[in-house]
This record gives sequence, structure tokens and C-alpha cells, in this order.
Amino acid sequence: MNRVLLLTISLLLLCSTKAETLSRGLLPNPEEVLVIAVHPSPTIENPYFTPNSLLEALPHFRPGEPKIKVGARRVWQSGVIVLKNKDVLFWRTAHDNFIVIDIKTGQQSFIIGEGNVDL
Repeated sequence: MNRVLLLTISLLLLCSTKAETLSRGLLPNPEEVLVIAVHPSPTIENPYFTPNSLLEALPHFRPGEPKIKVGARRVWQSGVIVLKNKDVLFWRTAHDNFIVIDIKTGQQSFIIGEGNVDL
């Protein structure tokens, strides 16, 4: 019984740490990142992000909604960011100036600059 309670409390603390970081409108610092993985896609000749370019871009993102023109076909890129504390952030994008992170309550968008996607 004590093990179950300890495990439950530990999991809640881990989840709240990740949620707290994103609720403050922050992506993790590059120093907190263990690895970034990009889902390979045969439809993207030039990916929006490589693991290294996304790591370099993390400090430049700020909370905001991207402005995307309606009607254009988009190819989405996705992947994961694994933090040193073992939290995993699932991300996706359709351009190199925004990223969407999945969170428990839905999603959180981050942009670079004005977040305009001129497709």
C-alpha cells in the first residue's frame, strides 16, 4: 500500500513539473534536454527542424498562436523532446517559426517572431 501511494505521489510530482513549465509559457532550456527526435517523413524534402536546429531554436520561442493562411496544403513534421528528468514533450509543426506541444488539457503553441506562416 505504501509503495502504491509513494508511486502515485511521485508520478503526480513529475507531471506537475512539466505542466508547470508549460503553464508559465516556457519551453525547456537546451540544458534540460536529453534528446530530440524527429519523426522521419518521406514527404518532407527539407525538414522544418532537425534535432540540432530545434535545440538551438528553443530559447527563441515564446507563447503565441501562429497565423496560417487558410487553404494551402501543409506537410506536418512531428517528434519528441525528452528531458533529462525523463519528461517527454510531443511536438509538431508545419513551418520553421512555430511549434505546438501536446499537453494534458490540449495543446500549447509557441512562435518565433510574429508567427506568420506565409504558405
